[in-house]
Amino acid sequence: MNRLRIWRDQIIDTWNRMSWNQRLSLSFEGVIALATIFYVIVALLQRSTMSNQLSAMKASNELTKESLVSVQRAFVEFNEYSIEKEVLFNTMPNLGVILDVLSNWENVGTTPAVSDLTP
Repeated sequence: MNRLRIWRDQIIDTWNRMSWNQRLSLSFEGVIALATIFYVIVALLQRSTMSNQLSAMKASNELTKESLVSVQRAFVEFNEYSIEKEVLFNTMPNLGVILDVLSNWENVGTTPAVSDLTP
């Protein structure tokens, strides 16, 4: 308790020995120091918030990409097909029957299918 009183008396004595412009300068420096501390605290809070937002945006982008890939893929279906049967007993007795399957492919998806599907 005694040390605090001595310290307080020294501060008051130093303040009273200062001229008015020194007091004004010291007051402005104190305000600037407090504003800087406040700014650092706000900047750290903003950084934390932006980091959380970035994580949420990355998760949202990944989910959007997955849903886009699953919906926007090429779907191909058969329109018509025909089966032709050839009996090759006379020329190749070990082979038996050959089936020729001819089909028409149609893209029913929203994106184009690979053009190499049709011969």
